[in-house]
Amino acid sequence: MIKALVFDIGRVMASENNMKDHYVPLRKALNIDEKEFFKARKKYISKAASGKITGNKMISLFAKDLKINYNVLLKNWIKFKIKSQKKNFELEKIIKKLKKQKYKVGSLSGVIDLHYKIGMKNKIYNVFDFNLTSFKMGLVKPHPKMYRLLIKKLKLKPEEIVIIDDTKSCLDVAKKQELKVILFKNNKQFLKSLKKLGIEL
Repeated sequence: MIKALVFDIGRVMASENNMKDHYVPLRKALNIDEKEFFKARKKYISKAASGKITGNKMISLFAKDLKINYNVLLKNWIKFKIKSQKKNFELEKIIKKLKKQKYKVGSLSGVIDLHYKIGMKNKIYNVFDFNLTSFKMGLVKPHPKMYRLLIKKLKLKPEEIVIIDDTKSCLDVAKKQELKVILFKNNKQFLKSLKKLGIEL
């Protein structure tokens, strides 16, 4: 029997695509070379996602590597992140229905602190009963320990929890922890997947 559903954020609850909707306009606005940008990203993003460095520190390191003024980069980084981040309002309605049926509903996301703060301002996270983030857990998604800590927090059996994510590799790790999973593609497909698990809304 399902008792809890736990959602990813990026491309699930928030419909932005970092690569296309955030990074492309950011690079174009500041005339940043694509190769150099992703070289810097590869160096620092995991450290920020696991909380080893803050998002602001990550951007200062980006600025140094890319030879850009830190304040200019930070201002534009935030500006284009806010623009790119759009709430999935239809999914939010579905989640509210799940909560009315007494399901515990939360999020588990791989996110840096700066993006989490922006998401909170954009009310991306406010529908959930709880929010677990990689930067607070000190882990990079999809580390198996993240799912073990989730199970411990909920005090439920793994088979009573459903993980909803758009990334197969994350779901593969979740399945190894005996959690139920749904690969999220769109809201309509998600509702069909819920029915298969015996959840009618």
